[in-house]
Amino acid sequence: MEVDKVQNGSDAIVMALSNNYNIILIDLVMPNTSGIKAIGAIKSMKPEIPIIAMSSGQCGFSGNGQKKIAYDKFMKKPFSISLLIKEVNDVLNSEKSSTCNSYI
Repeated sequence: MEVDKVQNGSDAIVMALSNNYNIILIDLVMPNTSGIKAIGAIKSMKPEIPIIAMSSGQCGFSGNGQKKIAYDKFMKKPFSISLLIKEVNDVLNSEKSSTCNSYI
């Protein structure tokens, strides 16, 4: 397994659009371009790539709480590595997960 790491949403978009990833893990709060905007850009060009979004905030909403975003799974931080592995496997082995699954 290979993993690429970026520091901001703009780089996440560039990497996602120039590579063929099996899955993308992205924080909703990132510098430069937010994870929310990055997910929108990635899904508009490569809707087939599953995305697991993560944040310590609420699932599916921008900072003002008004806009839903499209990802395949949401994980509320903090979470364990074992839960992350389970969720990655679930997303990779499923047709489509629901848009907003939050963990408390």
